[in-house]
Amino acid sequence: LLTLCRGGEVVQPYLVAKVVGPRGRTLQAGAAKALGSAFSEQTAEQVLGALREAGERGPGGQMVWWWVPPEARLKEKAGWGTAWCIGWLPDERPAYVVVVVVERTADASKAAEACARILNELDKMPV
Repeated sequence: LLTLCRGGEVVQPYLVAKVVGPRGRTLQAGAAKALGSAFSEQTAEQVLGALREAGERGPGGQMVWWWVPPEARLKEKAGWGTAWCIGWLPDERPAYVVVVVVERTADASKAAEACARILNELDKMPV
């Protein structure tokens, strides 16, 4: 999804945005490293457009969620499935992408609720 949001550009992910010392000085900063293009910006916009149509707008961003029923996963206990949610914000040229997976659940909304909480917190942060 990050590649879609960046117009087809593949980047090497990083986990830490920055390390701040006790005096408030930035000691180390993480940065995405561009690895090239996976597909055209036009293709990325078409796929994101389809996700936007399937999803629901949240505060400043977008979410798409689905539930894989237990019949589709033979290992799952009867009545238990897997809930997925993908969210991003801002809606255009996202800075944040969140993916939540809740396994062995009978409640499809669990992933969407967690994703919405995370997106709400991220929406308060500067981009």
